[in-house]
Amino acid sequence: MSDVPTAADAARNDAAWCDAMGRAHGAAGETRADFWWTRAPMPRPYPNLVTLRPAPAPALRAIESLVAAGLAGAWGVKDAFGVLDLAPLGFRLLLDGAWFGRPAARAAPERGDAALRWSRVDAAPALAAWATAWGESAGAAPIFLPALLARNDVAIVGWRAGAGLGALAPFGREALGPLRGWLRDDAARGAGAAR
Repeated sequence: MSDVPTAADAARNDAAWCDAMGRAHGAAGETRADFWWTRAPMPRPYPNLVTLRPAPAPALRAIESLVAAGLAGAWGVKDAFGVLDLAPLGFRLLLDGAWFGRPAARAAPERGDAALRWSRVDAAPALAAWATAWGESAGAAPIFLPALLARNDVAIVGWRAGAGLGALAPFGREALGPLRGWLRDDAARGAGAAR
């Protein structure tokens, strides 16, 4: 048995994170065999559905039901396996990327590595600073709420490094599979149609 994570592992982890974010904002989600979803508005940039298997049919039925329900504003789908074409349903491709992971058994660099300093965010002021570094705009409604810090199943971790993502290279990350993010914005499409 390999300890190398898979795209399915990454998708499950991401769905759990999206669920935590949604619940922090009052948008309870539901996990099914093929996808995680919520019918409530999610904070930007979080999706309303994350696929958990590369089987498009169940996810497409759920997405079609969300479209039919008329979710207000912009909402998205994270296609964790890059198998969906949501353009016919009015979505635009927002990102076309890949999952990355690292075998858990691989030794991490020494903690004293000056190029990389990890820290766990465990208090509201640290969370606000972390969110600002993440890119949250000052004065905007916060995305990362202190309720996340109270969860035992959530750890918000940051690092300080001048090299950006290049500082993660010593961790031996590996590509796990394709990933796509789709966005549907009914308000923008409606405004464009009204012109």
